Amino acid sequence: MSVLDGSVVNIALPTISAAFGEDVALSQWTITAYLVTMTALLLFFGRVSDFTGKAALFTAGQALFTLGSLA
Repeated sequence: MSVLDGSVVNIALPTISAAFGEDVALSQWTITAYLVTMTALLLFFGRVSDFTGKAALFTAGQALFTLGSLA
């Protein structure tokens, strides 16, 4: 999913830049912030899964993703 998300953001980058009236170079910070956030959350939720169990956390994440997609 992260590859798909990265592709979506890269495709949307010119539109994001135009909407905020900024150049593409400045808008690339959006992608950098996304990657840093993903990396930090992977480490955090890896540790959480040690306590809650991998299957339970995966099911909760899948449910959250489904609800977010429906919204």
